[in-house]
Amino acid sequence: MDFLGDLQITQGAITQAAVRLAADGRALAAHVDALQTQIQQAPYVHHDDTGWRVGAQNAWVGAFRSADTVLFRANLRHTNVEVREGLGQNFAGVLISDRFSSYDSRYLQDIRQQKCRRT
Repeated sequence: MDFLGDLQITQGAITQAAVRLAADGRALAAHVDALQTQIQQAPYVHHDDTGWRVGAQNAWVGAFRSADTVLFRANLRHTNVEVREGLGQNFAGVLISDRFSSYDSRYLQDIRQQKCRRT
């Protein structure tokens, strides 16, 4: 069945709806906050970034994954700051990542890390 008929839904419309739903105090914002807390309390977290575009600007999507939680965060930068924001200030688990230079930042030196092996 075609529920939408001739209605066209654009990426912009989806993005605008998500922004409205994610406003502070809304249900989606509360759900994302709960996922963030689960990631920050996990015993280990895998992290990786992939390139993305926001309009005409380069961006990145960071994926934080624990045993039972996945959280994606879109960022306009690709630095250790975004990793630290995702893990939180009190992350006590192990960060599992590739060998991108941002993971070697002195700001992440107190976080236990496991790096993927070079091939």
